[in-house]
Amino acid sequence: MRFWQDLTTEDFTHLDPEHTVALLPVGAIEQHGPHLPVSTDATIAESLCIAAAKLVPDDVPLLVMPTQAVGKSTEHMQFEGTVTHSAETLLRSWMEIGDSVARSGLRKLVFFNAHGGQPQVMEICCRELRVKHKMLSVGCSGWSFGPPDADVPDDERRHGIHAGQVETSIMLHLRPDLVKMDKAENFRGLLADVETEFKRLRVLGSTYMGWLSNDLHPLGCSGDATRATAELGALYVEHYSRGLAELLQEVSAYPLSNLRDRGDW
Repeated sequence: MRFWQDLTTEDFTHLDPEHTVALLPVGAIEQHGPHLPVSTDATIAESLCIAAAKLVPDDVPLLVMPTQAVGKSTEHMQFEGTVTHSAETLLRSWMEIGDSVARSGLRKLVFFNAHGGQPQVMEICCRELRVKHKMLSVGCSGWSFGPPDADVPDDERRHGIHAGQVETSIMLHLRPDLVKMDKAENFRGLLADVETEFKRLRVLGSTYMGWLSNDLHPLGCSGDATRATAELGALYVEHYSRGLAELLQEVSAYPLSNLRDRGDW
């Protein structure tokens, strides 16, 4: 593993574009209730990328890029401390980072995202970088690798989408000094209520509605943070980082010749 920012300009001229992967952690600075810091998503994105990079074999060329801490957090704007781009600004920012990767002679870029409010932007960006640079651009999040075998109730898996048991546990493992468990609550709210009252309508899942975090709960959270433990957080970090490490190896091995123009067939 090497960090992008530690290389010299000359170092980039010796990289193999067929196998070198640039890994971009993308997070957010947004409210996470009364018990978690606004840096939660950025901390998780960076920590998991570094953990995954350490699991990748030395013969896989990998560059961890500087963490993009500010994302699209417009659903949290009514809470103090939230810092956000618009979707348009975030897409442009990520596209320009992709442009820089291409100018540096590389054609493989993986986005690792830790914020549920921006996968749609990530997907658009990956497609546009393919169009513009014939680049293999891959987007993923922790939940891309499925959950570990862990003691998390089914309703918490469905409803604990923001500052609930899992996210609080991960932060208890990564940065316990920033977690205020005395203020953790069971933030039961809109997701469970809609599931109970309606047959087809969902906030997330089989259907999707535009929502703000203050629709979910007065404190902008969703899930039972009181069940969080550092041990559960460690289990999730290990599982997610191992899944990401496997993905990075596959991206490195993926042949760029599979990125075809119409006339290449």
